[in-house]
Amino acid sequence: MRLFHGSTVLFTAVGLWLLPLGARGEDMEQLLKQAEAARAAKQYQQATTLLQQAIRQDAQNGLAYQELCDVWGKDLKKADDEALRICQEAVRLRPREGRSYFLLGRVLQIQNKLDEAITAYQKAIQLESNLPLAYGNLGIVLREQKKLDEAVTAFQKSIQLDASNTRVYNDLGFVLYKQNKLDEAIAAYQKAIQLDPKDTYAYNGLGN
Repeated sequence: MRLFHGSTVLFTAVGLWLLPLGARGEDMEQLLKQAEAARAAKQYQQATTLLQQAIRQDAQNGLAYQELCDVWGKDLKKADDEALRICQEAVRLRPREGRSYFLLGRVLQIQNKLDEAITAYQKAIQLESNLPLAYGNLGIVLREQKKLDEAVTAFQKSIQLDASNTRVYNDLGFVLYKQNKLDEAIAAYQKAIQLDPKDTYAYNGLGN
């Protein structure tokens, strides 16, 4: 769907006014806020259009690259080489932020570049040790590489930072099951069910 047509200002599904692409003096902060609202409403195409506009206006805006990397990293079909380039730009422009490396790691993980993904997640954690999703995703990649002890450590650290993520308990339970640590696996799946009584994955794991 085209969001812009000529010089017309359109009203979006998330209740935001968008300025035409040719507008002069666009307020970058407002543009990024609009993109954030579109993403929150799962209007990913709108968010993409806004962030691409922001990048066209300021090719050195690291936050815009970060946000576009985040949007594309949520869509398996979008995590292509162009998404990787965007994420690499986010790292180049914001190299001291763990989030940049986390987002890069996620796209590398989707592309099955597991060694590179591990490096990116480890760098994210080095810069910001309080990123539960970085530990969680690191655990998944380590599990894929059959490094089960390291995966358990990563999942446990993720839970330590955020004890509300049912997915991590499920991931932990699966690895513990593979290690034949059945009582610990049961406890992990039961915790996932406690957090989300409708979590069918947790019930399946517990049944196994």
